[in-house]
Amino acid sequence: MLKISVIVLVGALAVLWGMSNAQDQGRVLLEWFGWRIDSTALFALIVGMIVLGLALPVLKLAGWLIDAPDRILRFSRRQRERTAHANLALGLIAAEAGETRRAFELVEKASNVLDEPLLKPLLELRAAQSIGDRAGAERAFAAMLADKETELLGRKGLAMAALERGEDATALTHADAALRISKQAEWPFRLVYDLAARSGQWDKAIDAVEDGVKRKLMPEDAGRRTVAVLLAAKADAEEAAGRLGQAADIAEKAHRMSRNFPPAAALVARLRNAEGRGREAARIVEDAWAARPHPALARAYRDLIEDEPHEDRAQRLERLASVRPDHRESRLLQAEAALERRDFAAALAALDDARREGATSRIFLFAAAVAQSRGDPIEAQRLTGLAASAPREPDWSDLDPDGPAFLYTTEDWVRLARAWGEREELIHPRFEGGAPDSTPAVTRAATATGTGLVVVTPTSGPGPAISDPAGRPAAAG
Repeated sequence: MLKISVIVLVGALAVLWGMSNAQDQGRVLLEWFGWRIDSTALFALIVGMIVLGLALPVLKLAGWLIDAPDRILRFSRRQRERTAHANLALGLIAAEAGETRRAFELVEKASNVLDEPLLKPLLELRAAQSIGDRAGAERAFAAMLADKETELLGRKGLAMAALERGEDATALTHADAALRISKQAEWPFRLVYDLAARSGQWDKAIDAVEDGVKRKLMPEDAGRRTVAVLLAAKADAEEAAGRLGQAADIAEKAHRMSRNFPPAAALVARLRNAEGRGREAARIVEDAWAARPHPALARAYRDLIEDEPHEDRAQRLERLASVRPDHRESRLLQAEAALERRDFAAALAALDDARREGATSRIFLFAAAVAQSRGDPIEAQRLTGLAASAPREPDWSDLDPDGPAFLYTTEDWVRLARAWGEREELIHPRFEGGAPDSTPAVTRAATATGTGLVVVTPTSGPGPAISDPAGRPAAAG
């Protein structure tokens, strides 16, 4: 109303100004109920503006009186909403404090005003949780399943409750349902993956990881590495079930996904070699060695051919070492090749090169095998004693002298999937569990030369340089 009046006044003033400057200002004639008014148009306009100015306050007052009932209703509604929100806050506080009855009374008052059906199950949940009523909390979570807005929360609560009772299958059902509800929630993806992996459901775990990558809940690189580990775990299970062909195919897929993942390469090499595909197995190990040398790969490569002449084996080992000649594991391969040729000086020189990067029990055990092979049992015993106080190598612990490398349980594979997927790190269950060092290379070298070396279990600690029988440090190669 005020805006319209201002516009009319401004327009009238503009007309008034124009008329005051005009030569013919015109006339206004008004006849009404016997009255006759005859004046100039300018005078009539001035009178009209005065009347309008006097009428504005009256019109404003009339508008205010007409709108008064609505304003009173709006004010009352705002006051009731403020009171309802205050009751809601007090009700939640009372629920946390354990005053369940008072909490329900306050929230009931609030819900009557706010007309919010979600308040009651939320309050029931908080009240039950505040007093440790698990059954009541589960009832509240179950009630949430009826509303789309709260179903995700209800699924999460029921899944967590099922986990606490050890009902993994029920928890997995709720997590699967939650995945269909939300594309952004991370907890159902993590829970589906964890439960599937822990129970050895490798295919389901792989599907969960791939789904997590698509939803951008997991980085693509981490997802690819995690899937590689899960495929290796599945291949290991297939091998245990006697399905060797399927195991080899799955392990090779794992190797292609993560070339620097030694367990997959070692597994596929052993399985392909058992199929009579030794050249393919050798190529896979060489490919993996180029990405990440590992003692299990050296063992798999050496075992591709049984009862091989020493010179031929030495040449094969040197061929693998030449893929990464500056790596510590390649120097140890060179030492083993030299021992196959009974070139003891070259073997000690290669071991001493490796020792400069870390004097470990493995190095001293290998040096003891060299000493035993050259007919010096006293020096072999001295070096074996040094090994007992030298630090151990975690990677070396993954090799079981009585079986294949990486003898992991389902729990070990799950831990490895997380470590390799997130940080690209291996785990070493035998090492972590305090198992003795494995010594397949040392034992094999001693057997090949007919020494029958006996090795003690080493513990952690420093170790001095390797010396030849005369007490001089071995010359570097």
